[in-house]
Amino acid sequence: MSQWQKWLKGFVTGWYTSLAGSLSSLDNSTRSQFESAFSEAILPDSRLADFNDAWKNLGDSESVMKKVSSVLNSLDDLSSDDTVYLRSWFSVLMAEMSHLPQDAQSRLLSSCGRTCASHMTSKFREIWSLTGNLEDFVAELNKQLARGATFYTYIDENTIGVSYPRCFCPLVEFNLVDSPTLCNCSNTWIQTNLQGALLRTASVEKLSTVLEGAEACSFRVNLAD
Repeated sequence: MSQWQKWLKGFVTGWYTSLAGSLSSLDNSTRSQFESAFSEAILPDSRLADFNDAWKNLGDSESVMKKVSSVLNSLDDLSSDDTVYLRSWFSVLMAEMSHLPQDAQSRLLSSCGRTCASHMTSKFREIWSLTGNLEDFVAELNKQLARGATFYTYIDENTIGVSYPRCFCPLVEFNLVDSPTLCNCSNTWIQTNLQGALLRTASVEKLSTVLEGAEACSFRVNLAD
């Protein structure tokens, strides 16, 4: 298994287990709707068949997490059939999630965003420790994380612009998800990393995303003391 595949499997396991916790916190009626969607889903034949069964009792998040981790960790590789299966499963999840109000979608995906951000927060902190002021911090983010491109823009001492030329989420890059509902995850990713580095409250406004049909993913970050 390649390094990319190892990393993908680890990322997906963490993402799914975070999602399990969020789904278990839903009210009984909404949780039942998700359980029904998974139970009624017609998915392709796959060695991951046990994966979907894990999501049919969302009230027990610990059990869901154990089953999902067990299934994914049993794989030495993710085959093309596995990818098709997971993509089909995600389509069920995103379709059900799209029926929820926007704030509910954001809450569901916020834990996933924090889990994903946890791999990068220390890097953001390191860059802040090297700079110490917001304008230099933004410039160094571009130098180290964007390889010279402009992903981050200093607007003023309380505002940062964020723009990505494509979606860098591994779930999108590996063709598992193409739904703009997933974009709710990005707000929390940005917020978690900036708050962790700057120790300031950050609110993130999504302006546009590639999955919504835009040419770039754009966000505005407002910082408070």
